[in-house]
Amino acid sequence: MTKPNFKLRTTTTLLFGANRQPAVLYLSYHYDAEGNKIRDNIPDRALLAKHINTQKLAHKFPNQIDFAAGDQRHEPDQQYPLMSYRVAGTNIIRFEFKGVRHDCQYWTERGHPDRVRPSAAILGKSTAERDRIVHLTHTDWKIQDLIARYVKRFFPEQFRLLKIAFDRGHWASSDYNEKGYEGGIFFNRVTLWKSTARMHRDRKDYLCAIFCSGSFEGGELILPDVRLKFKYAPGDIVIFFSDALYHSILPWAPLLKQPEDIVTPGRVSWVLNTHTDVLQKFLSDDYEQWIYDGRGYRKGYQ
Repeated sequence: MTKPNFKLRTTTTLLFGANRQPAVLYLSYHYDAEGNKIRDNIPDRALLAKHINTQKLAHKFPNQIDFAAGDQRHEPDQQYPLMSYRVAGTNIIRFEFKGVRHDCQYWTERGHPDRVRPSAAILGKSTAERDRIVHLTHTDWKIQDLIARYVKRFFPEQFRLLKIAFDRGHWASSDYNEKGYEGGIFFNRVTLWKSTARMHRDRKDYLCAIFCSGSFEGGELILPDVRLKFKYAPGDIVIFFSDALYHSILPWAPLLKQPEDIVTPGRVSWVLNTHTDVLQKFLSDDYEQWIYDGRGYRKGYQ
């Protein structure tokens, strides 16, 4: 699947599983009956706004991978923490830190299944820092709303449960309804800044959605269990069961930095998910004990 002659899918694709239910949804573009190209992915302006905020986040709050903690999903050369790129028309080479962030409204502490709380990354080191991080990670209403609508259309049962849990526990932004958007259905945002992921499954994910941005070549998505290889260009969305399907991103390289570029070259990607154990807690009758109130929890924080 890594060879150039393996079939590369570029158009919107829906794959059904053995139970005749949708298993993978790839959203890029399709052609209508008249041959017109119709985009199904994220609009350019919304994607650029997300990328700009993420660049601010990565530069202000850099977060490198902690291999000592057992995170083996990312490429081995991540241990060299810099990505280099060239500036067009010059001999200048610049460097940026790579990084991975887990900005989770709720996740379960390792080894403590009854401790459901926000991740340290999203909370920051102070209330002011938390508020800044939340602004940079969650001011993406149009993207979240678009993805939620696709999940509702093609994964209706998963949408129903995710939405119930989200509405019960969501705390990271109160602006969604004011802006006229639902605000999404996933508790967590994972950001891979100039980094990538090698072959893995995400054992705790219920359902996930991924998308990427940047100026780069390569970076195709492969799903070996179902023999699929997607172009996965900037703005494309993939919704699938990442706990069941192995997946990885092929190697990529940044393009030249052009004078008109607002953001630095290279690839940035995002993962939206809600962990299964967290979902179960927020679907239970006593879900209120897990709600984060800005300081701690009403009961479940102890």
